[in-house]
Amino acid sequence: MLVLRGAVRSGLVALPAVWVTSEYVRNLTTPHGSAGSLAYSQLRFLPFLQLASITGPWGMSFVLLLFPAAIAIGLHLRQTSPKRALQVAGAGIGVVAAVLVFGAVRLAMPMTETARVGLITSDEKAR
Repeated sequence: MLVLRGAVRSGLVALPAVWVTSEYVRNLTTPHGSAGSLAYSQLRFLPFLQLASITGPWGMSFVLLLFPAAIAIGLHLRQTSPKRALQVAGAGIGVVAAVLVFGAVRLAMPMTETARVGLITSDEKAR
């Protein structure tokens, strides 16, 4: 509806913003936290997963939904305003590209810190 009224930028971020807001509210109000977040579908895609170091799962969900929103708006506008369609689709692709470049650079950086972790266990029952 926003895109039809000419508010393309607002239309672009509306779906991701509403989705992330609902995930965040669910995180605050349920005992399960962020367990149902869309971001967890990307746990094996390490370059994209690096975004969580900055934004948490909410930023990941936002970018995951920004990309298809940008493509959909671009396809909708391609007949009436091809230049605007390219700008919107380019913005969505650009954000995803920036996130993936950040992730690839972060993964390529050498690990400088190590953390020692210990585990204590016992087979004896507490008396």
